[in-house]
Amino acid sequence: MFVDFNRVFSGKPQTELKIPDAMVEHLSSNLPQGVKYRADENGNCEIVANGEAVTIGGLYFAPSEEQKKILGRKFTIEDV
Repeated sequence: MFVDFNRVFSGKPQTELKIPDAMVEHLSSNLPQGVKYRADENGNCEIVANGEAVTIGGLYFAPSEEQKKILGRKFTIEDV
């Protein structure tokens, strides 16, 4: 039996762009309190706040040699 691949598959979307709600909830469960993932109509996920202020801490910046040349010897995090 031979199948015409183009006739069978062309013109039909082969992937579902909507991320299942259960997957979004699972991904959100690993985020800090006050934020969650939200799926948009294009199949992308973004992190959004749950109406609360969100503080992100623990930033550690290890500049490369090229970045050190640009920033100079004494730089602050505000420079970055």
